[in-house]
Amino acid sequence: MYSASLFPAAEKNGWWNKSMGNLDWLKTVSNGEYSHPYYSLARVWSLEHRIAPSLNLSPYVTDTYSKEYPFSLAPDKKLSTADAFNLFRDHYEGTVWDLTTGPAAGPFGDPYRWRGPFDDHGPITFGEVKPGAWPRAVSEMFCGYSYINQGRSWLPDSIGGITWFGFAQPAETVYIPFYAGITSVPFQWSDNDRSTFSRDYAWWTFNYATNWATLNYRAMIVDIKDRQQAIEQRQFADQPVVEANAKRLYDSQGDAAARAYLTGYSSANAERNLGDWWKLSDHMVVKYSNMMVSDFANGTTALPGYPDTWLQENRYQYGPRIYEAKELQTVVGLAYVNRTVDTTPGNELNLIKETQRTDRIQLLIGYIEGRIPVTLKDLTHRIMKTG
Repeated sequence: MYSASLFPAAEKNGWWNKSMGNLDWLKTVSNGEYSHPYYSLARVWSLEHRIAPSLNLSPYVTDTYSKEYPFSLAPDKKLSTADAFNLFRDHYEGTVWDLTTGPAAGPFGDPYRWRGPFDDHGPITFGEVKPGAWPRAVSEMFCGYSYINQGRSWLPDSIGGITWFGFAQPAETVYIPFYAGITSVPFQWSDNDRSTFSRDYAWWTFNYATNWATLNYRAMIVDIKDRQQAIEQRQFADQPVVEANAKRLYDSQGDAAARAYLTGYSSANAERNLGDWWKLSDHMVVKYSNMMVSDFANGTTALPGYPDTWLQENRYQYGPRIYEAKELQTVVGLAYVNRTVDTTPGNELNLIKETQRTDRIQLLIGYIEGRIPVTLKDLTHRIMKTG
């Protein structure tokens, strides 16, 4: 399929002529990617790799016009509607582009990144080398909405067609069904203003939860996924009942009656879900405020802190834990040990020096002091093995 103006427009603008042979529409009208290499192709790879892993598609391509990824493909197994939702909820977890790992993800695996001056959405420029780039996830922070269309040919069009619609970031949204036959949608879905925060706007309902979750994504995504799955599973359970009722009305009273029923269901369900999602956000605000995890129903508060590896990398062990804080800063190779120990008052610094250094430093000091009688070659080998 192509526009009748494609060939004339390409010739008129000097992009293509008949002597060049077949017209490659992508090379003719586009530079392929936007912003940086893999801006779009990483997304294509992620979707196709998860739909048909048997193809063993590489995450790497040759250039912006790569043909490594097929235009269409058959899934390795039949996909459910929930599978389709999850295709959009990807941050490249477990792959070379994984956004939930590394220093930029912070201590809590935040997959979202602040965009900088080199992360523009403009066309890619051939030969340009930017100072860096973030992978662009399928579920991206600046996503406005996403949807999955479902069609069932054995049902009347007004009943068989559904748009599962989700505002804001796919990973943290709820996909809500709107039947093809509905005659209106709630104002919260038709009227949205991103410049004014309002609980009346569906976009803000879901965008707010995602933004709050970036405070501690690893913890809050559990709350989000639990509620997300509960709502979507309820909708799947409702589906056969709703459609059977609509079909009876269609058969007995006509299409208009079925449409009115589906409009009522779709609107009521959508509004119910908005209320449920604000309850979730309110719950997370209370539960995770002030960098604590509070369960006021049971009267408990937890202080989870940071992962050990993050504490080590950020020199928590060099913090003011003894009064000889200045001297502590000069101790090379301190390790975070994740425990409190006791010693004779006044011996704190010596204890730290003797027992809380990384394995490499302990080996080196032992060699220098003559406590580890090995050759320099063997010492080097042992130090390298400690990692």
